[in-house]
Amino acid sequence: MSDWLSGWYWGLQTVSLVLVALTVVIGGLAILAGRRANKLQEEKILALQTSLSEAREKQAEAEAHLETVRKKQSPRGLVFDSDLFVSALAGKPAGTVEILFKPDDEDAHSLAYAIYSSLRRARWPAGLPPKRIPSGSEPARLLLDMFTWRVGVAVISNKDPKATTEKDSASDALCVALEQAGVKTKLWQEVSLADDEFEIIVGSKP
Repeated sequence: MSDWLSGWYWGLQTVSLVLVALTVVIGGLAILAGRRANKLQEEKILALQTSLSEAREKQAEAEAHLETVRKKQSPRGLVFDSDLFVSALAGKPAGTVEILFKPDDEDAHSLAYAIYSSLRRARWPAGLPPKRIPSGSEPARLLLDMFTWRVGVAVISNKDPKATTEKDSASDALCVALEQAGVKTKLWQEVSLADDEFEIIVGSKP
């Protein structure tokens, strides 16, 4: 009887040890599974964050593209940045400006008046309001060159556009201000103009 009880005792001890071992193994597997699940969750969160970041970048690119298209399709007079224009002319040499625009071109007309009002804001002697380019005049012939160069606005002065010693001139300041305001501009020379006289020729949108 004693041997029988002893056998049961050791049997139960063995079973207990096996159960403890199984508990440890199952607990370890549960921990590993939990870590694996956490890692997978972290990977999913990282992938989601990456996708969200890429989506935001694509949205920003799309918005920038739409803004570019809007500016190209809108009249230049509406998208002309008068504040940047005036700021760029602050403290620069000034002169008297005459503005001419291409006839029968509403876009050129609106831009010409936007430049005119901005020059007055910058306290430049803007002269008379913009007027149409007379048929057969030199500015009318210049429109063809402007079309070839794909520029919408020409600034004309008696300065040599290639002269590096005249980069601080009023004509250069005027070109820089127009470019900063969003207008593609090119400088032409007309030696008959006085040093403080300029013409701005507004042609069709390039």
